[in-house]
Amino acid sequence: MKLRISLMLLMILFAGCSTLTLEPAKFDWPLEAVVTPDDDGIIVVERYSIAVNIADLFLKETENPNSFKGSEVRFIRNVDGYYFITSKGFKSVYVFEADNGTLSQSGKILITENGLNNPAFNQRTPFIELIDGNESYNLSDNEIVKD
Repeated sequence: MKLRISLMLLMILFAGCSTLTLEPAKFDWPLEAVVTPDDDGIIVVERYSIAVNIADLFLKETENPNSFKGSEVRFIRNVDGYYFITSKGFKSVYVFEADNGTLSQSGKILITENGLNNPAFNQRTPFIELIDGNESYNLSDNEIVKD
């Protein structure tokens, strides 16, 4: 009898420790968000309930601490949950992942040495499509994917 009670208690204890995985899960946004940072470099995408400070990203890309002011930021999320961010004049698309209340850079995809003129993102599962003028690029979370 004591053995049965002990086994039942152990089963209950281990059942509470098991990890639950819900799959499949899709994290993509159907449309890009185009947002203008506030004076502190914060962009807010109300539709997707996200706010993030992008001032350091602009500093890294442009080496100008105030370059985010008056700019438009292009922001989209792919099916795997990675965030893609760029802006006019950027040479690259930056890829981030959610990490304990932050967005941590997981990649940087060089697009052009001359800087983007009029970038726009589209969801093209499994890729993110970047369009800039007559040029189009399929992006994974770490590279341009050739057709």
